[in-house]
Amino acid sequence: MDLDFYQALTDAGVKPAQARETVNALHREIEKETRLTMSEYIKRADLHTEIAEFATKSDLKATKNELKVDIEKLKNTMIQWFIGSSVSIVALAFAAAKFLR
Repeated sequence: MDLDFYQALTDAGVKPAQARETVNALHREIEKETRLTMSEYIKRADLHTEIAEFATKSDLKATKNELKVDIEKLKNTMIQWFIGSSVSIVALAFAAAKFLR
């Protein structure tokens, strides 16, 4: 393509040095546009990657259910500790009353 373009320019009466510079300038512009296009593709790919990392509704529902289970377990543990502590306090009170008699 370069030779054809260069040849067409020189056949049209453009000086060889100017034709060569025109072909080089065309190459620079094509390379610049290609770089811009590639950077746009990279930005779009990054954006798609970021979007893929967002949580979906099903992810949120699963997390919500996991949290409900964890809260329920924690609530049961707290109730067990409360009952155990209450029984211990009552037992200590009886022991203290028996000891003081």
